[in-house]
Amino acid sequence: MSIDDRLREGLPSVLDELLPDDVEHGLALTFQRVERRRGPRRGGYVVALVAAVAIVATVAIRIDDEPRSLEPVEPPSDQVLVLDSELGSADEPAPLEAATYAIEFLGAPDDAPWAAIEVPAGWGHDRLHPATGPDLDPHLRRIELFTVSWVAPDPCREGIDDVGPEVADLMKALAAQRTVRPGNPRPATVGGYAGQVLRVQVPGGVDLSTCAHDQSLVPFWTRQAAHGTVLPGWTYSIWALDVEGERLVIMAAHGPEATSFERAELDRMVATLEFVPQQL
Repeated sequence: MSIDDRLREGLPSVLDELLPDDVEHGLALTFQRVERRRGPRRGGYVVALVAAVAIVATVAIRIDDEPRSLEPVEPPSDQVLVLDSELGSADEPAPLEAATYAIEFLGAPDDAPWAAIEVPAGWGHDRLHPATGPDLDPHLRRIELFTVSWVAPDPCREGIDDVGPEVADLMKALAAQRTVRPGNPRPATVGGYAGQVLRVQVPGGVDLSTCAHDQSLVPFWTRQAAHGTVLPGWTYSIWALDVEGERLVIMAAHGPEATSFERAELDRMVATLEFVPQQL
């Protein structure tokens, strides 16, 4: 058996737990380079052995240094805290510790369930809305909770329409909105309750100076005059769920430069959301 064969057979077999595909690929590249440079002496094989060991060492160091998972570290969940609705703003969110927070749905009846959301490190809040930064931050992620009574046919313009009480009524109205670009509603489940979800992209070129709502777009309103606000370049998803007979709405938005990891963190916060009794 040649030295090439011995190296190929021996090194990966003793290191099969250290990313074997990466090791084998590195060895293959090393032997190809040596083959092209092979001379009359056997010193080339020594170089190959040293290079192969260096590759393995690099892989081993990388394994020790890198995290085992790309999943964000879960915040402690042994207690549920309540957001202080007097703190934070859209321009300057108040800082939050990583924890599980109970948040009410704006416009909901007093006996309606609240949402318990696991908020990771690095987040803050604009009153009752968890957020990572100001609205103009291109990496923004933000969650808002509502009941919705009126929908704007065009979020850039004045005018609102009543919507019926069912999940499908709301989703039909949102899917028909102008200026923003809504997708089609599809079935969804959050916290064990069924409903629908709709994804909306706001074109980055919308000129807010021509809109009616103080440099923002307003897609919907509650009976208590609270409303959702979105901006050009945002992408947001709206879940409408039938929770104990009440239509509750979750909006999760992110800015135009949010990374895949940041978007996944936002999605995970909604996916792990639970409904709890009101926390007073």
